[in-house]
Amino acid sequence: MYQQYLPLVEELDIAGEKTISQYNLKFAPSILARLGEELLPNFDQGIIELVRNSYDADARTCTVTLNDITEPGGSITISDTGHGMDDKKIGSAWLVLGHSSKRESGTTPNGRIQVGDKGLGRLAALRMGHYVVLKSRPEIPSIEVNTKKANFEHRVDIDWCEFDQCSTVDEVEVDVISKKLDRDESAGTTIHIQNLKQKITKLEVERLARSLMLLSNPFEEANDFKLKFVCPDYPELEALVQKGYLNEAEYILKASLLSDGTATAEILDWKGTVRWETTSKEWFREKKNNPIYNAPQADFELNIFHLDSSTFATRNINKKQVSAWLKAVGGVHIYHNEFRVHPYGDEGSDWLDMNLERVNNPSIRPSTNTSIGRVRVHDADKQLKQKTDRVGFREDDTFKELRRFVKDSLNWYTAERAAYAAKLKKAQKDENEKQIKDKERAIKEALKKITDKAVKQEVDKAIRESKAANNRQTKHLKQDLKLYRSLATSGTITAVFSHEISKPVAEIPESLTSAENLVKRNTDSSIFKRYKERTENILGYLSRLSHFAELQLDLLKRNKRRNETIEVIPVIENLKKNFKPLLDREHIHIDFQYSTVKQPKLHGSVCILEAIITNCITNSMRAFRKENFDVDSRVIEIVLTEEAESSLLIRFSDNGPGIVDISTEDIWLPGETTIDNGTGFGLTIVRDSVADLGGSCRVEAKGHMGGATFYFEFVTV
Repeated sequence: MYQQYLPLVEELDIAGEKTISQYNLKFAPSILARLGEELLPNFDQGIIELVRNSYDADARTCTVTLNDITEPGGSITISDTGHGMDDKKIGSAWLVLGHSSKRESGTTPNGRIQVGDKGLGRLAALRMGHYVVLKSRPEIPSIEVNTKKANFEHRVDIDWCEFDQCSTVDEVEVDVISKKLDRDESAGTTIHIQNLKQKITKLEVERLARSLMLLSNPFEEANDFKLKFVCPDYPELEALVQKGYLNEAEYILKASLLSDGTATAEILDWKGTVRWETTSKEWFREKKNNPIYNAPQADFELNIFHLDSSTFATRNINKKQVSAWLKAVGGVHIYHNEFRVHPYGDEGSDWLDMNLERVNNPSIRPSTNTSIGRVRVHDADKQLKQKTDRVGFREDDTFKELRRFVKDSLNWYTAERAAYAAKLKKAQKDENEKQIKDKERAIKEALKKITDKAVKQEVDKAIRESKAANNRQTKHLKQDLKLYRSLATSGTITAVFSHEISKPVAEIPESLTSAENLVKRNTDSSIFKRYKERTENILGYLSRLSHFAELQLDLLKRNKRRNETIEVIPVIENLKKNFKPLLDREHIHIDFQYSTVKQPKLHGSVCILEAIITNCITNSMRAFRKENFDVDSRVIEIVLTEEAESSLLIRFSDNGPGIVDISTEDIWLPGETTIDNGTGFGLTIVRDSVADLGGSCRVEAKGHMGGATFYFEFVTV
């Protein structure tokens, strides 16, 4: 219907006859520069796209070679052992800019999840040189296992100068030269980028090496995707790609599942010394578990890292680099008869529940972000059955037994490390007690040397008073310790609960939809309508439960516990967003005001600031629910103001009933509460958290909105 405004062709009436002129859309060579050089300005990104193409071609190895790159005129070669391409695929896909054959397919023939982009990435790399040569040998059927043979080679030569000299790129014809090989060679593709336009700096090479490292498999023996990096100009960067940071692991757990179903395990420290070892029979002697695993032979190896700044204080790398690497490759991967099986070890795949288990013992338990490992399964009889889509194994008894072997090994590691930590803690405690006794003895000896009786009595009195004050402080610290141990237990249970309910909560809507279809087919419309109303209520409750679980898991994230510079406004905005579904159901509105202040920053942990605001919000929610209290609109007001230079005041108010039946002094004490079934911990946590951030707090029982108003003042950074 748009043709009356935008005709597809121009129609001309010449001498009473119509003629139609048709043209093809063309573009100038300058577009190649914009798409290639401006789209991906960083040198390493274009190379990574070519490497990703090798991965998607099911290559087992890919070699990136940089030669003579310290000056213009060098070369880059990317060579792989993938499926290769024939002349038709080269012409219809590789030479078509922006084309991607991966748009419709999600996995490769070997079951890899495809990672390549939409075809523009390779252009950036190819334009780095004046000349490009592509050689590809497409795979032919072979009776040999795990080999890719080829008997044809297809070659493309691209001289970018020819494109730069023409008006439009279609004027240059690109030939695909095909020839039969004298003898079968291995399949694969080689791209040679010659006569580089610019030199490549060491910083750029290092960035490429780290990018390649995130794609590479660090286990040499495993037959998956091995990246080789050759750079004679900077040989020290080659090793980084081959092994990553495996040699930086603090502990290595090694376990073997033997042919008779028994298992052995050992733990090595960073020096390679065996610290602990066991067998499944010894480990289960008192636990009364089955020490025999009904699964094929397997070897499990896990490299475990301590990601704290002190660990890397004397090393040439930093915590951030290792953390980024583990985020990309961390977790436990499975290699079945030497081939990698997805999705085990992929991002988001925690098939051993390592992250959930870590909640119970965060200082010792490894997670997918603090360790990298593999399970090599030797399964000649193929007892493990892959799913029909080749992504993962069927979770039958054999797979469950294999998983039990790995999880038991992790549990044994945790037990040994926990026992060792407890031993060190006891030794430190004994040493502290010994030092206290030694100091007391030294004080007594010093007192004996004082000859003036009055001075001696005065010093003795001061010492006794100091000791009494220390005892009182110790008593208070022990009470606080009990309080926070109780809270830690509660947090652990909450995390487990939130994790466990996430899957059934996600599955229930599907079951309800199926039930609705069944009811709709077998009942009249009036019954179905009533049934539909009830299912919608259930979905509403599920949504509320889901939001609660997500909120709890977000609050318990480990990275929020580290000390850093806190940007106050984003933290409160995020809490406001996370609480919104719960507050909306309670008809509570949060009015967050901060326009009069610059971006305020505090020093400390995000979780501490969240603890303050979260407990205040939950207290307001409970206050609004009190009997015999009602208000037209429920409002929580959070206002940030600058009281003076480097001073931030957070004012938290609501229009609830205010503080009644308890004094504003006692409300901060642990166990003091006016709420039925309340713990009395909330405001104690708020008080201590404010102190942890170096601030002060006070409260008005009835503030300007009618309800309680809390004032928290901090020194900003």
